[in-house]
Amino acid sequence: MIRGFKAPALMLAIVAVALVSTDRASAAEPAHARPGSALFYPVYDAQANATTVITVTNTNSSRVSCQNNNRNGDVFVHFVYFDNEECREEDKGELLTPGDTLTLVTDRHVSNPTVGWLWVEAWDPEFQEAIDYDFLIGSAIIVKAGQATDFLWSYTPYAFRGLADDGDQSNCGFYFTDDDGDNAADFDGVEYEQFPGTLYLDNFFAEDADMSNRIYLMVPDGAGGDDIFELAMQIWNNAEDRFSNTDAIGCWIGAIPLSDLTLQVTADNLGGDPQELEVDGASVLTGWIQFQARNFDDRDTRGMLGVFAHRMNSGDFMAGHELHYEGAADVDVSLRRF
Repeated sequence: MIRGFKAPALMLAIVAVALVSTDRASAAEPAHARPGSALFYPVYDAQANATTVITVTNTNSSRVSCQNNNRNGDVFVHFVYFDNEECREEDKGELLTPGDTLTLVTDRHVSNPTVGWLWVEAWDPEFQEAIDYDFLIGSAIIVKAGQATDFLWSYTPYAFRGLADDGDQSNCGFYFTDDDGDNAADFDGVEYEQFPGTLYLDNFFAEDADMSNRIYLMVPDGAGGDDIFELAMQIWNNAEDRFSNTDAIGCWIGAIPLSDLTLQVTADNLGGDPQELEVDGASVLTGWIQFQARNFDDRDTRGMLGVFAHRMNSGDFMAGHELHYEGAADVDVSLRRF
């Protein structure tokens, strides 16, 4: 009869192993549709031909006074811009009052006419330290430079929730997120939600004389250094034919057509079913792509985010959106603070 207890014990052990093996897959939970403590914008443009209208909104409208005379809904928002050349950092700070919204133009917010990516973190306004403050939402609109109402395309940032649930608190009762005291934002499932390890572009139109596009990918692990990773792509056409290609990526790739990464996305090479989609009597080939940033040696995936924009070559029409994602990256993202 004693042996009868071994089966349940074995089952429990199997379940425990399964839970451990799927933990990283279930821990990646950034989102576009709910507030967070950190927002990531995979592209901002502050160059001569375009600029970006960035909005950050504080959904906490509480005006309850805290011990320090700040209100519960007051928050200091820390902006960090990374440019596309050497991933150089430039930071700015803005105070948001309860229920406040801030909209700014990047070519006036950064000192250099650059393009790259941006992240925003909630800080306590008294101590200037990061806090678990899941009340930030935002958006980005790419516009023609000098024509603030001439919108080209838009997207919403990836929102990461803070996960601090113990330790020191601000005078307004928000937990400080720097759990290990290293003055870095760790997206490790302890301080913040983890970065995804796999991105998906759900649809692209084959590039030809009429249609092009723009892809923007950011890998925070490459920021502030010379790290280069393998960019692995799996491309499918609409007839379920699969193709593979690789390239290299540092902290950012952007403002380039997909065909700069792989010629497989062109109308001459994609193939597929030409009868599936017809526009004005002309067939349009379509496909989708899976992206991963990986170490060259051990193949571990690195955290990555991205956005994509369709573009008509005959005019200024563009339509953009965020990339889909799943699974936590094998290597946690850590970003130092100023």
